[in-house]
Amino acid sequence: PMPVSAMGSPESARSAKRGGARQEQESDIYKVGKAGSKLLFLLNNSRGLQVVSFAAGADSPELLGRVKATGNYPENMYYDEKNDRLLVLARLYYSDDGSYNYSDVQSRIVVYDVSKPTEPSVSAEVPVKGSIADSRIVGDVLYVASSIRPDSSYDNNEKAKGVVTSYSLSGKTIKEVESAELSLPAVYGENMNIQTIENANGTYSYYLVAVLSETGWGWGDRKSLVEVVDISDAKGKIKSVMTVSAKGFIRERSQTLIKNNTLIVTSNYQVEGTAAGARDIA
Repeated sequence: PMPVSAMGSPESARSAKRGGARQEQESDIYKVGKAGSKLLFLLNNSRGLQVVSFAAGADSPELLGRVKATGNYPENMYYDEKNDRLLVLARLYYSDDGSYNYSDVQSRIVVYDVSKPTEPSVSAEVPVKGSIADSRIVGDVLYVASSIRPDSSYDNNEKAKGVVTSYSLSGKTIKEVESAELSLPAVYGENMNIQTIENANGTYSYYLVAVLSETGWGWGDRKSLVEVVDISDAKGKIKSVMTVSAKGFIRERSQTLIKNNTLIVTSNYQVEGTAAGARDIA
């Protein structure tokens, strides 16, 4: 175990003191509308976005509005109730002509205006560098972990890398706040953890725990890299504070924990020469 506090900075401490209890939201393929609206937003890779009303009862759903599918891979959706909009993360982004940029913008955030349930529409698109690995909303900030992979068909010395980017949701337009390069590409899947730490004075500190891998998948890795990013600043400023290596691979976000200023990692690995697996706590 390694103390997180030992890697902190005065800037992080001041940000934590200014923090409060920020609400966390996970993505899904469906979201419930405002309280009392009896609306359900459904995301489908083939049918696109659908707005369904249950005003007539649970047994009588009514399709109010729909936006056709974008033709990409929408897997993550958030509902920004304050601005009555949906944020859909398209993991791989193909342009209208079918081209795909491997070296830079590989994903995007598609913003849907759902203020008029019968007339939902795409109101904005925000480019995201790399292929999205995982994401989370904390307070008024969206954090996206992604991996940028150079096109292997070109003979160059570029290496894949991971990035964490913060986007402010406080205004009418979504704005990128800051982007920090990770030590390795972020592992695809739901294993990015957000840890909320209540301080002795009643304020809160927030940490993003990212699982990294040279391959970007992590399933067959003999070692996993875990990087902790301080996201205590409520406006979206981010700072990497520590990176550790754990034997084996990490399957899910519940295998990382920060407690008593210490990062705890539980990993899985196979003992060489045996068919049995083992667990290791670092």
